[in-house]
Amino acid sequence: MSRLKRKRAAEMFERGLGYKAVSTQLSINRDTVRDWYAIWRALGTEDFLKCYRSGRRSLSLIHISEPTRLDVI
Repeated sequence: MSRLKRKRAAEMFERGLGYKAVSTQLSINRDTVRDWYAIWRALGTEDFLKCYRSGRRSLSLIHISEPTRLDVI
């Protein structure tokens, strides 16, 4: 996914939209957006946008300064 779509998704999350609405509006797979939403909630917008590179997720870039619970599906 492009960085622009991730940025738009983060903006929608900030406005209170859920992953289903974001998925529909951006025409992105619902499972992908659900994963993004969980990571965005844990990290915030700035770190959410940093933790992805074009093509693949790079979880090694994720740094969580406070204890956070991420559900693994």
